[in-house]
Formats: sequence, structure tokens, C-alpha cells
Amino acid sequence: MNLQVKVEPFSKKVKVNVKQKGSLADDKELSSIDLEDKEIEIFGSRDDLQNISEVDAEVDLDGISESTEKTVKINLPEHVSKAEPSETKAYINVK
Repeated sequence: MNLQVKVEPFSKKVKVNVKQKGSLADDKELSSIDLEDKEIEIFGSRDDLQNISEVDAEVDLDGISESTEKTVKINLPEHVSKAEPSETKAYINVK
């Protein structure tokens, strides 16, 4: 007897935090950074995901002198096989 079992990866929704890197142009001040996706869905084994409640999106501020938007990659913890979406837009507001 042959038995086939299709195993679906486990997934859960987690919060996305902004992690700032670099600095704005000298005379500029950061007003805010807003992410288009505040939550994403991550995939992996149930055991690997159980202690993960948030992930980081790193936003590089180097040289930014005016309000802009950037596509940023979401940093995934070890053992997370994928995320949907895997990147998001960061809206950087400068004053």
C-alpha cells in the first residue's frame, strides 16, 4: 500500500518593525517612516515560528534629503522559509 501525504507549510502573521540604518543629509530631520505592509505572513515549521512575533524591515536613510518612498527587503529570522510579501514600501517623511 502506498500512502501519499501532502504537507502544507505552517504560516502565521507577524508585525513588521522599522529598523533605521544610516543618517539623513546634514540639515534634515526625520519626521516619520511608515510601512505599506504593517503585517506579513511568514512560513516554516510550527516549532520554528512559534517564538517569532515580529520581523524587521531595514530602511537605509543615507543621503536622503527629501520625503521619498523606497522598496525595502524584510529581514527574515533563521528557519523562516519565506514571507509574503518579502519586501514592502517605506514612506520616509523628512522635514
